[in-house]
Amino acid sequence: MQLLTCQTLLIGSVENFLLPHEMRELINIFDQQIEAVGPHKFDDDRQHSIHEIPGMDAVAVRSLYEPQGRIEIVDVPSEVLALMDVAMQRSMKQIRRFAPSVKSVRPWVYVEYVSGQCITSHIDRIGPLEENQQRQILGVSVTLDDAYQGGEFFVETMGANNIWSNAGSPELEIVREGADASSSWFVSAPKTRWTTRAAPGTALFYGSQLAHGTSPVTAGRARKLISWLID
Repeated sequence: MQLLTCQTLLIGSVENFLLPHEMRELINIFDQQIEAVGPHKFDDDRQHSIHEIPGMDAVAVRSLYEPQGRIEIVDVPSEVLALMDVAMQRSMKQIRRFAPSVKSVRPWVYVEYVSGQCITSHIDRIGPLEENQQRQILGVSVTLDDAYQGGEFFVETMGANNIWSNAGSPELEIVREGADASSSWFVSAPKTRWTTRAAPGTALFYGSQLAHGTSPVTAGRARKLISWLID
C-alpha cells in the first residue's frame, strides 16, 4: 500500500488548533446568524446536504446520514473563513508531519447537533478521480465548546478486503461507492469503533477513507466546524 493510501486511513490531532478567544468569536457569529433567521432554515427547511448518494434526493440522503436532523450551514460568513485560514496556517507544519501530501483545505461547514441528533457511520471517500483534480486526504472536525453531553466522535476501522473497489491505482486504492447506511455490504462489514471526546479547540483529523460518525447528543448543543484537507 502506497503512502497516499495510508494517509487516507490515518487519524491525528492538533490541540489548541483554535484559541479560546477565537472559539468565542465563532460561537457568537453563528449564534447571531441562526437567531436572525431561525434554526429551522438550516435544519428542517434545508433542501440540501453536503453528502450525496447516487439516485437519491437530498431529503432521502438526510434521512440516512442525519436521521434526527442537524443544523448545517454551508455558506459560512467570510470572517469565519478568514479566522479558520489563520488557524490552518498556524497548524500546517504539525498537520504535514502525519499527512505530508496535504496542501490546503476546502471551505468550512458549520454543523450543530442537539438532543437525539447524530451523524451515522459513513466514509467520505477521496472526491474527484479525474486527472489533475484535488483529492480529499483527510477530514477535519473542530468542536467549539463542551456545553453538551453525548455526541462523541468515532472512527471505525475495517480490515475486510471487500470494502475496496477495482478503480484504484498503485498510488491510491479506492473504497467502494456506497460506504454508508444505504449499502448492506457497508452496514454488515465487521468494524472496530474508536471513540473520543476531544477538548474544545482541538482539531481531529481522520482519513477520508475511514468510516466515521458521532453518537447521539443527549443534552445541550454540540457545535462544530468541519472541512476536508486536499492535496
